[in-house]
Amino acid sequence: MDYTNKSIEKAACILDLFAADTPRLSATEIARRLGTKASIIYPILRTLQTSAYLMRDEDKKYSLGFKFLERANLVLQRLDLHTVAQKYLKKLANTCSVNAHLGILYGYKVLYLHREVGSSNVFIREIVGLSEPAYCTALGKTLLASLPEDEQESYLTRESLVPFTPHTITSPDALRVELGRIRRDGFAISNEEAHEGVVGVAAPVTDFRGRVRAAISISIPRSRWHNEEAELIGTVKETASLLSRDLGASKKDEAFRA
Repeated sequence: MDYTNKSIEKAACILDLFAADTPRLSATEIARRLGTKASIIYPILRTLQTSAYLMRDEDKKYSLGFKFLERANLVLQRLDLHTVAQKYLKKLANTCSVNAHLGILYGYKVLYLHREVGSSNVFIREIVGLSEPAYCTALGKTLLASLPEDEQESYLTRESLVPFTPHTITSPDALRVELGRIRRDGFAISNEEAHEGVVGVAAPVTDFRGRVRAAISISIPRSRWHNEEAELIGTVKETASLLSRDLGASKKDEAFRA
């Protein structure tokens, strides 16, 4: 027996349409993307708007409402990971004058959970809640490297490695080698692979089971990289190690385990 509520299913489909590249949509645009008529979805749109899950502006376009921010905060408050990580990210950001991030793998994308700003060089203004392709970011590559081999292979055969800059890894074989190096060395680098002029460094965060639960990263201008490479890598790895121990990881578990 199918217990799916069709109206709720349609509401979920509508909400899923809103993303970083489509933050505002009209009723007509929503209907077209869903393959239906605007008149059919108006009641759902009105209900979502009344409940503050959607907002409607003067141009009659909809965007996600503040209710999502409220609910997201409730979820984040329940995540020990998020709570514990903040103090480490803040120290990392301030000590190295960098912007520090916490992220998890969401599907095959990296989802940013938190940022601490320690530098005026902010390359993406609103990053919390943003998801980016995993293969071109330091956070994402760290998390991909933590996947079991069969999941990595599934990713490498299915994902289209679109170039974001001239430095983006677009060869599955090259990415496979890179993920192996990350597992061996315990850190990842995105050398202008997602954004030109920006270098990212990331390391895995493990829990008491020895599983990679998340990753932390920093982003810096390319101009700082050559003079501070070793120091920054060491600091990121040390910060990830301290955070992992706070989450219950033992010394021997502070490494990649599938």
